[in-house]
Amino acid sequence: MCFANKESNPLRFNITQLLSSNNKANELVIPDSVTSIGNFTFQECAMLTEVTIPESVTAIGDAAFSLCTSLTKIKIPNSVTTIGYNAFYKCTSLADVTIGDNVTSID
Repeated sequence: MCFANKESNPLRFNITQLLSSNNKANELVIPDSVTSIGNFTFQECAMLTEVTIPESVTAIGDAAFSLCTSLTKIKIPNSVTTIGYNAFYKCTSLADVTIGDNVTSID
């Protein structure tokens, strides 16, 4: 599921609220049932420091993690084939990035 903009993503506000209201909620493990990370899903989740993406995910949408200024580590599994435009825009703390072998498109 993709969203035209961050305001149209109903999950974004719940996730942002969770991450900003509880400093201990800074590491996110995405469940195996997720097959894609939609546009703007985690945009501006400023307290998010680490994300674990399962092998079930095949695509990361536009601006999915943009402006996650505390994000330091992300591993993109081999199952991901596309990474959307500005997916990690202004993730200024991102220092440890692993990109799987099957990514064929980064916009």
